[in-house]
Amino acid sequence: MTIQKYWMAWAQRRRYQRMRVGYMRLQALIRSRVLSHRFRHLRGHIVGLQAHVADAHALVAASLRPRHPVLLNGHRCRLHTQQDEPVDDSKLVEAMFDFLPDSSSEAPNSARETSVFMDLPTAKADQQEVISTMQLGSEDEEDLSEFKFQKFAATYFQGNVTHMYSRKPLKHPLLPLHTQGDQLAAQALWVTILRFTGDLPEPRYHTMDRDNTSVMSKVTATLGRNFIRSKEFQEAQMMGMDPVS
Repeated sequence: MTIQKYWMAWAQRRRYQRMRVGYMRLQALIRSRVLSHRFRHLRGHIVGLQAHVADAHALVAASLRPRHPVLLNGHRCRLHTQQDEPVDDSKLVEAMFDFLPDSSSEAPNSARETSVFMDLPTAKADQQEVISTMQLGSEDEEDLSEFKFQKFAATYFQGNVTHMYSRKPLKHPLLPLHTQGDQLAAQALWVTILRFTGDLPEPRYHTMDRDNTSVMSKVTATLGRNFIRSKEFQEAQMMGMDPVS
């Protein structure tokens, strides 16, 4: 009886384990079938969407393709015409400084309009003064047609320098200067102008070390104490102080 009892319990337990493994395999098979069906369904939708996007992209590219040569040819023609046109320096300067006001006569009018006393009448004496100054100015007008930069350059420029623009650094200043410092400053200013306009390349520094020396110390070292104590420098200072005194 004892053997039969243990045998029946072992047999039932083994049967239960086999049934449990079988059901677990069936569940895994059903889950795999569901996942594979979902994957195929989603894949079909994505492939269809990709095909639709590719068709739309092809239609857009085909619609824009004939315009590209026309736009490119027009852009090339504009570039050629711009390169062939002569450069007018006056128009270039006006375009660069177009943001500045045209005249200074607009400032008093605007101040007058925004003032709280704009309703008050103006004094007659001021009007008479303005009228008298306008009449004097019209009578004393001079003919400035004879004053030309070419004549000024031929008269005052030294060293056979003409009024034409030069891309080379000056060996000496254009106008006669009394002190050596003014002459060096004039030459340095012309070099700065050439670098600003792009006609002279920037200097190349061979050393990458940063120079922390101040500008005033460099100027003092360039000129030197002997030049500051020189007679020419003292006379130039006295000439500059005469109008103030």
